[in-house]
Amino acid sequence: MKEIDQWERMARNAMFHRYALNEKRPKESKMFDARKAKRELERDITGDANNWRSSNVNELGSKAKAVQRFNDAIRAHFGKQL
Repeated sequence: MKEIDQWERMARNAMFHRYALNEKRPKESKMFDARKAKRELERDITGDANNWRSSNVNELGSKAKAVQRFNDAIRAHFGKQL
């Protein structure tokens, strides 16, 4: 699996390189859109519905409180960058 992943990365890198050399006006965002990736990561972490915030965290225990703090930190961090 490790070798397959390595070959896949090399193939992707070759395609990026080909695009950058052959495109008249290459755009970094066409190869990899970091802003979009960050938004998707935030959406995956926080969840669109944000349902778990409606529950009582005190009933769920210390792990749930830690997850909530992490969630708040992620929102604060990505909110500043986007």
